[in-house]
Amino acid sequence: MIRRTSLVSAACALLMTVASAVAQETDPRFDSADPAKAPFTVPLDQLEQRINSDPAADGIKMSIAVDGRVLRLDILSVPGTTSVAATQRVVFMTARLGKDDYDEMRFSDEGTDVFVIDGKTVRSIGRQFVWGEEGKGQNPIYLMRLFVDALKRPDGSRAAPPFNGSLMGDTTRTMEFLNQQFTPAWVLRNDTIQKAQP
Repeated sequence: MIRRTSLVSAACALLMTVASAVAQETDPRFDSADPAKAPFTVPLDQLEQRINSDPAADGIKMSIAVDGRVLRLDILSVPGTTSVAATQRVVFMTARLGKDDYDEMRFSDEGTDVFVIDGKTVRSIGRQFVWGEEGKGQNPIYLMRLFVDALKRPDGSRAAPPFNGSLMGDTTRTMEFLNQQFTPAWVLRNDTIQKAQP
């Protein structure tokens, strides 16, 4: 009985994933009026230049490298006038624009992996993220919850505490994790914040 239940659960999960993917592909909320924001259109070897030169990156500079089937992101600098919260926008922009398929996105600092997320999951999040257009894209707080819920440590263990299904509770846990763990461990790891110019 347990095996049959497991098979039914697995089949339901697969159907939900397929339905979600189809809904994303056809949902006009996830399309942009700007062709430069079209999902999965920037080759990975051009992604670093594209992200670092986009005004929506607020001056954040990243190294984006391809290592086999892994996309590695390393924050190089954040201007002193830019909120560190903008780094989440840059991650979602990267996930939306990156053209080629990759198995994982790794958040690294000078060659040391700090966090990892499944490529398919982060591309799904990126597909739903549309910046700077009123009424477009998924709610960013919802996308942050999905991101944190899927984030892992390099050893494969869950990065954030388990979610309990409560909208407010899970949102609070998401923000606490981003502020207390993700940002200090990846964004601020090696004094990436530049001093603001007088």
